[in-house]
Amino acid sequence: MSLDLIRKNINRAIADNFLSDLGMNQNDFNNGQVVFLAAFLSAELPSGIVAWSLISASQAALSNKAGFFITRALQGLAQGGFLPDQILYLSYWYTGKELNTRLSWFYTVLGLSQIIGTLLAAGFIELRGLNGLAGWRYLFEFEELINGVGDMNNREGLTPLAVVKALGEKDLWPVYLFGLVVFIPYSPPQTYLSLILKQLGYSTLKANLLAIPSQFFFALNTIPYTWLSAKLNERSFLASLSNVWNLAFLIPLYLLKKSSSHHYNWIRYGLIIALTSVPYCHPFLIGWVSQNSQSVRNRAVSLFLYNMSVQVGSILSTRVYTNGDKPYYRKGNLALISLAAVSIVLCWLVKLYYIQRNKQKRRTWDGLSADEQLQYKLTTKDQGAKRLDVFFVH
Repeated sequence: MSLDLIRKNINRAIADNFLSDLGMNQNDFNNGQVVFLAAFLSAELPSGIVAWSLISASQAALSNKAGFFITRALQGLAQGGFLPDQILYLSYWYTGKELNTRLSWFYTVLGLSQIIGTLLAAGFIELRGLNGLAGWRYLFEFEELINGVGDMNNREGLTPLAVVKALGEKDLWPVYLFGLVVFIPYSPPQTYLSLILKQLGYSTLKANLLAIPSQFFFALNTIPYTWLSAKLNERSFLASLSNVWNLAFLIPLYLLKKSSSHHYNWIRYGLIIALTSVPYCHPFLIGWVSQNSQSVRNRAVSLFLYNMSVQVGSILSTRVYTNGDKPYYRKGNLALISLAAVSIVLCWLVKLYYIQRNKQKRRTWDGLSADEQLQYKLTTKDQGAKRLDVFFVH
């Protein structure tokens, strides 16, 4: 919860004239998000709750664009690697199916942290003008006090050799590719929800409070969606439904008349809330990677690489909603529609790939005699997904 509260508080601060106070526009904010995500992606240094809380608090003293970029980079370095570590730790204790359920609770808590963060922001931002300070400065400072209690959480980085070996596991690349694009279609509306509402004429307080239904339903959808995946033993098809959901609301959002009237603003708000309440497939995709890795050594690096692909997708998503496209973001929404359609097709292609790979491995395995199969099990140097007697889930 501490991680996500600190990581996403910037999304709530932008509703309080954060950009104009620092002399920035939305493109500058996008660039700052790229800096943060690139640092988050590359971080293999020891990091902890204390570090990211102090950096978050330092944002209260921001006065220009350069300071914004620097704190974004430091925040990414401090937080990078935390999520893969926690997921790997959980995978030591639970089977692949059990892991899905635990991760659904984990990400539900992250979703609930956004509701808490929004309520905190609604209060702190109303302090704008107190002692001559902007409300977003109080938001950053006081959230540090809430999150700053904790021990350092050091960890050992992955070796380059381990990463190179994992990159050779070609059968896991389809899931990495999927992680790259599957979350982009809803990410920009979710990131900029409060800012979009502010641009449509809502007050800072209303813009933050009106985001809560999205955060609530997003968290609520995670557990049953992951449970359904485990119940049906199905991953790729269910993951495609997330982007079917996205298309159902992105298309009417794109087609909606460009009008700032009260009527159209509420329709636009309803579509964005529904879009960003998308059933979240990330928990069972992580379980999917874990199960197909088959070994602890492979799992550690494959989870790292999967997280890398998701973070690269997050970097790409920052380029979709631009300053020249506001407040209706027609060009951006058209791009998101295209990416959602690509993601749906990719889901089915990934499933087809694993079906064919299982058939190939089954033919090879069944072609061995019982003695040859036993000898293989006793002497093979194949590990993880490369073993002939190990098959892929999909």
